[in-house]
Amino acid sequence: MSGPSDSALAPILVLLLVVATDLWVYADARAHRQRGTPVVFSAGSLNVDTPVAWFLGCLLLWILFFPLYITRRRPSRTRWLDLAHQQLRDDVGGDGEGFLVRLGAPGGLGDEVLAVAAGQPQPAVPASLELLQGVP
Repeated sequence: MSGPSDSALAPILVLLLVVATDLWVYADARAHRQRGTPVVFSAGSLNVDTPVAWFLGCLLLWILFFPLYITRRRPSRTRWLDLAHQQLRDDVGGDGEGFLVRLGAPGGLGDEVLAVAAGQPQPAVPASLELLQGVP
């Protein structure tokens, strides 16, 4: 009596890997949504913005949706600044006129952006912070 050959196990292992990553995508997308930072992709009439949609997309077209999810789950620097600018508009109202201050850790360990509304008192910030002027 012999077990399954190695060539028969390979597709089963690949299938298990795909299903495991699909379940991770669902759990991660759900966690992002609960934190208020949903993972979203839209192209034309295709909108993938829920954990279930990401799960089904990965399940049906893993080779396309899994890399897409990985690239969309963390906003790029430009998208991050757009989100900060949108938050400023939402918090202050109007067109979001104001300025952004980049808070950088020594050695480039990370950045945060503080949005300050125009006409509002400026917060006390260290002089070492860099003012980003001309931010739309």
